[in-house]
Parts: sequence; C-alpha cells; structure tokens
Amino acid sequence: PLSAIFFFGYISFVVLVMLNLVTGVFVDGAQKLRAKDTEKALVKRLRRIFEETSDKVEEESLQKGGGDQITVITFPGFKSGMEKPEMKGFFEYLNIDLEEGDLVFRLLDTSGDGVLTCEEFVTRGLRLQGPAKAIDFARFQLQYVDDMQELKSVVKSLRDDQARQMQQQSSRKRVANTLQADASVDDKHGD
Repeated sequence: PLSAIFFFGYISFVVLVMLNLVTGVFVDGAQKLRAKDTEKALVKRLRRIFEETSDKVEEESLQKGGGDQITVITFPGFKSGMEKPEMKGFFEYLNIDLEEGDLVFRLLDTSGDGVLTCEEFVTRGLRLQGPAKAIDFARFQLQYVDDMQELKSVVKSLRDDQARQMQQQSSRKRVANTLQADASVDDKHGD
C-alpha cells in the first residue's frame, strides 16, 4: 500500500516532466516560427515603405556600374516620408522616436553617400530591430579602437609638425641674432 503511493507519485512526476518537455519543445518551435514570420513581415513592410517613399516623395535614379538604373531615397525624401503612417509604424515598431529620423538615416546610410537603395534600407532596417547583438557591439568597439588609434596618430603628427616649426623658428631667431651681432661687431670695427 505505501509503495503504491510512492509508485503513483513517481509516475505522476515523470508524466508532468514529460508534458513539460513536450510543451517546451512546441513553444520553442512556435517562437522560432513567429520570429521568422515577424522578420518576413518586416521585410515586406520595409520594401513597401521604400517603394511608397521613393515613388511619391522623391525619386532619383543613379547609374550603377554597367548602366543599371536603381531607385534610391535621399535624405529629404526620407524626412518627408517620415510623415507617412507606414514610416511612423516602422519607427514605433523599432521603439525609436520620430525625432531621431536624422540618426536613423545616418545609421542606414553606412556608405555616407546620402542615398539609400532598397537593399540598404531593408537589410539595415532589420538590424535596427531588437537589442544589439554581441557581434554588432564588438564591431563598434573595434571601429572605436581603430578610430582612436588614427586620431592619436594625427595628433602625434600635428605635435611633431608643431615642434618642428618651433625648432625652425628658434633656429631662424638664432641666425638672425647671430647676423645682427655680427653686423654690430662689424660696425664697431669699422669705426
């Protein structure tokens, strides 16, 4: 009788553990599917925003490589596109304030040419979604270290140039003083 109670408790515990594992597997799978669906929906949304902004606001064609025409969004087009509900929804989805539109454009335009292609807009827009990944932060740190080294090099070069100029100026003063002293000695000997 007592062993039957322990056996029933053991079986109940094992069944609960198995149900919990099965539920965890299903929930994990559902979360992964939801994440993929969300990303696909965001890609469609970004493409639609790009098409609407580039078509209706400001469209500019650039020659690329072999003469292919590509449509781009410039900063003024992006700025006026921020008035559209789709763009506002995108900013809302990313939890970014609309007043940070300038920053968002600069983040999307990593080439710094002032224009965004559809591919740039979509792929870089996806990167703004969610928390920063460790690789993004590491890339930022590496870029920061590289920039600081370059800045130190420029500062050192400027200091070296300044020291060299001061040395040259000091040498010129010594030469001028020597010439002036020689001239005064010649004047005394000439009398």
